[in-house]
Amino acid sequence: KKTAQDTQDFVRQQRAQVETQLKQKEDKLSDLQAHYGAPELTTETKDRVVRLSDAQAEKTKADNEVLGLNAQVRLIEQQLRSAPEKLVSEETITQNPNVSKLQQDVIELEQKRAEAVKEFQPDQPEVQAIEAQLREARERMKREVQRVTAQTVHSVNPLHQDLEKQRTLLLAQKLHTDARRRGLASIINAEQAQLRKLPSRIIQMARLEADI
Repeated sequence: KKTAQDTQDFVRQQRAQVETQLKQKEDKLSDLQAHYGAPELTTETKDRVVRLSDAQAEKTKADNEVLGLNAQVRLIEQQLRSAPEKLVSEETITQNPNVSKLQQDVIELEQKRAEAVKEFQPDQPEVQAIEAQLREARERMKREVQRVTAQTVHSVNPLHQDLEKQRTLLLAQKLHTDARRRGLASIINAEQAQLRKLPSRIIQMARLEADI
């Protein structure tokens, strides 16, 4: 857990770092002026350097934004793969109506067999015919039991819907940021093309002065 002292120490370190960098730039500019003299930089050159520096900083910021947006989109898409678009909100299973009739047929045939064996031997045709009918009725009933009528009602998964909305917003934001990056890249290219016409030491001095 950070304390107030930790925060103050961090601020002091950051300030010292900035001051050190500023001192290094001032020394570098002094060295260049001592070696080449202190040329009179035109307002146009200074403005170009400032515009270039600002555009480069903004493009770096936009590049980082796109990286962050891409990471968020990938995370959302990963979550979408595990979140079905539809959910089963209701499921009704209805027994096949043929089963009841076949059950009654089986009961009746069992009763007929019981009556038949009172008069005939089990291997006689009268009993065997009933046995055959009984086996067939049982097989049909077994098949019909497996044929159930199921009705399923689906509804929209709110989690999937919310994730899709987030993904759409992130992609729209990414498109906007990409367009801004392209615009900044055009500015950077245009300013660099003009500055390349000047001696490199002039550009370096102008950049140092802009930073200071």
